[in-house]
Amino acid sequence: MLAGVFLMLGTCTIFPMMMAGNPVRTGAALNVGVLIVYVGPGVIYLIVSMYLQRRRFWAVVVALVLASIQLLFSVFAGAALVFFAFSSGGIGGFSIIPVVVFVFVILALAQLIYHLALSFEAIKYEELGQNPHGFEPLVIQPPPEYPGKDET
Repeated sequence: MLAGVFLMLGTCTIFPMMMAGNPVRTGAALNVGVLIVYVGPGVIYLIVSMYLQRRRFWAVVVALVLASIQLLFSVFAGAALVFFAFSSGGIGGFSIIPVVVFVFVILALAQLIYHLALSFEAIKYEELGQNPHGFEPLVIQPPPEYPGKDET
């Protein structure tokens, strides 16, 4: 889900610049920054999620490192955003929205790191049976024979 959110944010940021005309003239550095911050991690999270489903140890490590780096940058960017919002005369109606978005991104990345850290133990175990999802059907057993029952 986080991969989809990052890809959507990257698309919503790049698409208006592309529609404005020449993307190089409208801000090539901003386009590269958006690709590095949103689109790149979104694609990496999508790829890693497929390998996490296959219980690959390296996928957990890659996702954990990427989420940690993103969390670090998000905390710094969020703190800078709050600092500039307060230094420019207080938080107005429009400047509170990016702060709230940053808080949700920081919480989502922190939760992802927590669950990835817990998944190291879970990937050690092999899948049970051919179909690991759901419940196994119980076979109907005949009633047990009672020891004092007369057969005549």
